[in-house]
Amino acid sequence: MTSRNVLGFATRCVHAGQNNDPTTGAVMTPIYATSTYAQSSPGVHKGFEYARTQNPTRMAFERCIADLEGGTAGFAFASGLAATATVLDCLDKGSHIVVGDDVYGGTYRYLEKVHRPSGAADARFVDLSGHPDQLWEQLTDRTRLVWFESPSNPNLKPLCSVPSATPTAPAAPNATTTSAAPTTLAGTPSVQASESAPSADDADGCRTVN
Repeated sequence: MTSRNVLGFATRCVHAGQNNDPTTGAVMTPIYATSTYAQSSPGVHKGFEYARTQNPTRMAFERCIADLEGGTAGFAFASGLAATATVLDCLDKGSHIVVGDDVYGGTYRYLEKVHRPSGAADARFVDLSGHPDQLWEQLTDRTRLVWFESPSNPNLKPLCSVPSATPTAPAAPNATTTSAAPTTLAGTPSVQASESAPSADDADGCRTVN
């Protein structure tokens, strides 16, 4: 958890979620390639035990993204689809999802070829670039998630104005942090895709939650 919006956006892009290195005083978090960390006894450590579960560089990246998105926590994944799958797996079986009709191909295939056949979720693809009524008309008592990309992928269609009073939890992959902060809505996840990240692991997806 980080202290939000204390510094300017440009400063937060560089320093949010990071502390000076206690050993050298370096103002930027080093890239830790460490696989294991010393423990004074089994299970007693300084917050890090193995790279797959914790990594100081990855943690700094997660905290920075959470701060920029206005969320309380961020979780980095090895791929954008891993982050996507994690969000979708939070839904109960049979949940209804409203999805923008222009989304990343991997997201579409995951929803149609994995989730739908297993009965995990029923996705309805809708044009969300027009009037907000196009969204509200698709909501049902089973709707648990509104999934959209801003702008859409690959056709870069703009997103309609979604009032903050939305009764469902929207998920906004690739949301532009300077102009759209979906995590300002309580319980709203935001999924970011990145070609590279400052981590010992190759973190290409990050999920932020409020």
